[in-house]
Amino acid sequence: MDIRYYHEFKGQDNILNRFEILTGSLVQAVEVKARADAFSIEYPEVRKLDPVRGSQATMSLISESVFQFVDLHTDDMRGYLVKFYRSGSLYWVGWLDSELYGEELSAVPPYGVTFKASDFNIMERLRYLDASENKYGDIVPLFSHIRRCLDRLGLPFQKLYIGCTTRAEGITWLSTETVLHRLYMMSGNFYDEDGEPMSCREVIEEVLKPFGLMMVQKDANLYIYDYNTVRNGLPLKRFDYATFAFEADETINFSLGNLHDIGFASTDSSYGFEELVNNVTITSSLYASAGGDILSYGIEEDSLDDLKSTSDQPKFTLKAYGKCPPWKGGRFLCYEDKRSSGGTLTGAEMIYTGNGSASNLWEFDGRGCFLIGSDSKVYVRIKVDAYINTRDDPFDSEVTEDDKRTRGMALYGDLVLMDNEGSPVSYYCNNPYTEEGWKPVSGGLVPSGKFALVFASVPLTSSRIANAWRTNGQVAHILSSGAFGISRKDQTDGTRVPVPLSSGYMVMRLRYCIVSNPTLDGIDVFPPDRVKNILIDNVSLELEDDKGEKLDTEDYEFKSYVNRKVASDFDDITLKCISANEGKVPIGKGNILRKTAGGFEFQLSYTRAGQTDILERLLMCTIHSNFTTKNEKISVNVKMGGNPALGYVSYDPILSGTYLVVGCTLNFSEAKTLMTAVGYSDDTAKLSGIPYE
Repeated sequence: MDIRYYHEFKGQDNILNRFEILTGSLVQAVEVKARADAFSIEYPEVRKLDPVRGSQATMSLISESVFQFVDLHTDDMRGYLVKFYRSGSLYWVGWLDSELYGEELSAVPPYGVTFKASDFNIMERLRYLDASENKYGDIVPLFSHIRRCLDRLGLPFQKLYIGCTTRAEGITWLSTETVLHRLYMMSGNFYDEDGEPMSCREVIEEVLKPFGLMMVQKDANLYIYDYNTVRNGLPLKRFDYATFAFEADETINFSLGNLHDIGFASTDSSYGFEELVNNVTITSSLYASAGGDILSYGIEEDSLDDLKSTSDQPKFTLKAYGKCPPWKGGRFLCYEDKRSSGGTLTGAEMIYTGNGSASNLWEFDGRGCFLIGSDSKVYVRIKVDAYINTRDDPFDSEVTEDDKRTRGMALYGDLVLMDNEGSPVSYYCNNPYTEEGWKPVSGGLVPSGKFALVFASVPLTSSRIANAWRTNGQVAHILSSGAFGISRKDQTDGTRVPVPLSSGYMVMRLRYCIVSNPTLDGIDVFPPDRVKNILIDNVSLELEDDKGEKLDTEDYEFKSYVNRKVASDFDDITLKCISANEGKVPIGKGNILRKTAGGFEFQLSYTRAGQTDILERLLMCTIHSNFTTKNEKISVNVKMGGNPALGYVSYDPILSGTYLVVGCTLNFSEAKTLMTAVGYSDDTAKLSGIPYE
């Protein structure tokens, strides 16, 4: 970017300061004048543990002609970049708040015009989308989610520092990495039920919160840190910001020194205490569909589209359609009764040949429900409604079909587990039943027709299933001859399949069906010329527990209290990136994952400050550590030194503690800093000492 305007000035500390306003257009640099309070930076006061701590710069320019700076007004939130230098070194970067331009219309030049810039503000307006404004659908490390948001922010920070003292049990990483590089999260976690994306600021906040991490800009570098790192002076990992390549471990001196040594700039000061808190609630959301629906396909008549043909008969009309979203793979038939009842019969057509030669390929995609490999007793209940029509007029109930070859039907296809890249991992085989179970895919090829759904009633001798809707039942057995048995108990309750140990999403394909009289000696197939058509509808895959009940996907809630004697509660914390899934429910976009040979697994155990548990309870320890005691709070105006953001001060011997800076304003013209600081702590609270309700 090229410099559009710049200004240099010396403050009362005789240090040369310079700020620049840059644009992507080819322009000539113009030196401008500024008022006495030329440039300041404010870090608004925040509460401890707020994950994203932004800052704002104020520039006070002098317009030497009418509307001299009107070109700085734009609707491009990244149209103008502001850089601030101190003693020739880059000190702060941010985007100009160019939409907020305003000046006095009646003012006579020279007159003052104020502009503001900020570092993280625009992240609230940036959606979590890729460069083409498309949603992400992958599973990537937590660090990649952060990086995507920072890429969208587009600020040219110099370095990235990460100081995270949380370890994930059972995971090792390189000395050039952090735990954020080795833990994974579904991108789908950052889109709501309607597919609307979170803001980039929200994404970063959600990634940082469970680890007790915070983010701030200091000296044009970006810091991600926790209080254990600051309090104990632990090294941070330094990355080049342009490439995010690791450079070195670096120990940062977070101490700003003693206020006596820094020097007071005025007598304005205050002393008090941070607000005490009572109740603390942490809520962790699995972000799973209610009860664990993997997929559900149903045909609504008003969704039928692309009319292909119409057959008008004396008593009914048959219409064929080419589309009915989200179905894919064939055509749709809709019978409309011309009688007074005005009924309809609608479904997706299964071409019937009486053998495996039919060219059906109905595909049902469960991509929206990624299953995490788990050894928990969880199952998939698979249901399909089928209608075998043998009548010339499907609404003529007086015509019955008593052919024993319509005792049952087997619907053949594939049930496949795909990894997050869309490659097949395993397939389910129950055809024949002697090989039943999940089988690994070899060479990327899935054998066709190894999965079957069966339709019949018990006893088979009296079963007749034509000319009525029927749901498949639990397979008892399927022989190589095609003969099958159905569970007496679950004749129309669907087929139950165990969730695989590997992770991925399910895809089911339906290829062909055979209507027959199944016996132990073989099958007697119902001839194709006797079948008018076979329809299917209401295809669903749902998760259930070993008792056949819907999975419990309710939020996890952790309630504690810090001080029963006070009225104010700590702001409720809702975590979108969670580890509280000790029941190993194999769904939920909010689960923090680790990568394994079989895909992904839950990461349920973490260690911080010598204590091991889930992140939610470790975060509760961090909160208790910082709010259990009465924390002193001071506000002072001191002579300007380094940037106090991400620093702490002492005031010995007047006060005995160290105080974390939670807000400050840097006035570079007057060379003074107004700062607010409070008592803080590393993780000292013990898991065993946290009271839970």
